[in-house]
Amino acid sequence: MQVVIQKQVVELTDADVLGVGGEACVYRHGALAVKVYHPPAPAAKLAKVLAFPKELPPELVAPQDIVTDTRSKPVGFTMARVDGAEPVLKLTVRRWREGTVSNDSVVGLYTRFADALARVHARGIVYGDLNDANVLFAGRDVWLIDADSVQFAGHPCVVANEKYLDPRLYGRDLTAAPLFDASHDWYSFAVMLWSSLLYVHPYGGIHPSLPTMLRRADAGVSVMRPEVVYPKAAGPFGILPDDVLHWFSRVFDHAGRERMPDGLMG
Repeated sequence: MQVVIQKQVVELTDADVLGVGGEACVYRHGALAVKVYHPPAPAAKLAKVLAFPKELPPELVAPQDIVTDTRSKPVGFTMARVDGAEPVLKLTVRRWREGTVSNDSVVGLYTRFADALARVHARGIVYGDLNDANVLFAGRDVWLIDADSVQFAGHPCVVANEKYLDPRLYGRDLTAAPLFDASHDWYSFAVMLWSSLLYVHPYGGIHPSLPTMLRRADAGVSVMRPEVVYPKAAGPFGILPDDVLHWFSRVFDHAGRERMPDGLMG
């Protein structure tokens, strides 16, 4: 496939593919990653790329230049390429993480993640679809990807992963208007942190009358409640300090949505 990047015709081949998703294919090109939407390219996404804020935190892998086909029709965009990184999803898999990434390393990563997210918010951007597949890490470094889905300046985030979506937005039409704010991102952050520390979703386990994760989340009945049967495969939440558990309980049982306090995790 031929595309035009910075006025140069470039041939992208199957050998260059980094990943394929429902809306696009991402290719390697030098130090760049090139996201090419499956036709027809979504006009709203391309308009968002053109309007994307500048001078952003380095952890946000933001769109750089519009990519066109050889007829000058926009088909995607370039961004910095992140090599050798893993999705945060890996931290939630006990058999992968134990012996590979320590609890202290997880806490350090999430502390840097929180700082990066706060800087993104300070630029007027709300992530919206924040989940364990679009946050990457390598060593001590963390990156936020899939930035073309974020919300800013009237451009809505129209997608969400139900495991990480704030229950306050259940049943809302995300395409109708910008609905996310920073508090929704901090909820998603808390879900990811809990899952990475304890290998279970905060609304996992079994409840006698609320059989699904979504109903539990909507009711604010977390896996910390005594009436919930805690999964045997999960890490015991009692290993967490009381002040950390109190913060998690505020988020998952009492609809608190503040950022994790600085220094809470040590």
